[in-house]
Amino acid sequence: MLDSLELSESASSSELFVMDDAPVSNRVSVHLTRAALRPELELLTEVIEPRNAIASQQNLMLEAFTSSARIRLRAVGRLNTLQCDILADVQRTGTLCLPARRLAEIVRHLPDDKFTLTVEGEQATIKSGKSRCKLNATDAKDFPELRASAEPIGYLPGAVLLTMIRLALFAAARNAEGRFALEGAQLTIGPDGARLIATDGHRLMCITRRDLTRDEAVTLLIPRHSLHLVGKVFAPENDILFSRDEHRLFWRQGGRLLSSVQLEGQYPDCEALLTQEFANTLTVESHVFRAVIQRMSVLGSDSNGGDFGHIKFHFTPNGEAAGYEMQCRDPQGSEGREQFEPTSAAAEQAVTISFNGRFLAEFAKTMPDVPVTIGYNDDRNSVALWMTVEDGYEMRYIVMPCID
Repeated sequence: MLDSLELSESASSSELFVMDDAPVSNRVSVHLTRAALRPELELLTEVIEPRNAIASQQNLMLEAFTSSARIRLRAVGRLNTLQCDILADVQRTGTLCLPARRLAEIVRHLPDDKFTLTVEGEQATIKSGKSRCKLNATDAKDFPELRASAEPIGYLPGAVLLTMIRLALFAAARNAEGRFALEGAQLTIGPDGARLIATDGHRLMCITRRDLTRDEAVTLLIPRHSLHLVGKVFAPENDILFSRDEHRLFWRQGGRLLSSVQLEGQYPDCEALLTQEFANTLTVESHVFRAVIQRMSVLGSDSNGGDFGHIKFHFTPNGEAAGYEMQCRDPQGSEGREQFEPTSAAAEQAVTISFNGRFLAEFAKTMPDVPVTIGYNDDRNSVALWMTVEDGYEMRYIVMPCID
């Protein structure tokens, strides 16, 4: 049993990080190691959109502090801001901006692990062994600030949050054509547990942990790309503190602080789908289900692995001929079929249900190694696939059929 999300005294403060006084000066000198800086730069560059028209948002801000022997790097994108603190031997303090991707490439190819970064005026010099590189440095006075305080919500175990994101995020919309709320996921934490829901309007994935609770329920609508970054920025071994203000969320672990916008708009009311009952059910071992779906996916997509056709469930009651079978057909006419044996089944009538093949293939890639139960009523209404994992995750995947 994991601890509930009651805030401890260490989380009662609204301070997200301790602020140091670094002069806005283009005179900086620090000794760094490539091993410490490179992974942070790789994360920071993911925040920056490649085609962002705002020139300042192609840069990152660097602050050097002698009082705490560290530097702080910050990158800003349309949806996310990431700040990373790194231990360093700071000779001269200052604050300036450097081109993010160019800096990351230079650091990646340095000949030695140790190097020195010095800045004089509008020019930064990186020295490593016999290598010398120069970059343009710009003033940081107009670089976007990051709030120093917000309303704390609680701690989530890193392993739990990252697992929920990994299992659910594939179902979030990638381009919702104006329905921006679908381009993210809904995270709810309350007395009944923690729940993450992602949907694109045609399928829905819900991940629940009932042992993670909070007395007062809170619901957050988080962009898809922000959750993707949470999964890359933070480690599973440690807790993640998250906070919010009126418009943004803040995620903190160790020396990394990620800020993301909260999506606006009405997220679909999913309760009716999540509580739907089914007249017919069958249970299949995960390795059987996954293997059959993978084989049907090969035949159900074009030679480049795209443009999925349909994958169909064909079920008949009482073990009749071809009682349980999956079928597929791609847009060019290739087709396949394979029978399988469920571990249990309760079906009243024969039915063939057609799905977008990609929806089933993506689910099969993420499903854990536990039996999956399939519930259905007919070939025109939603079908649910659900699993309960031993370490407490409840998964429910709901898919709308394709009407031939």
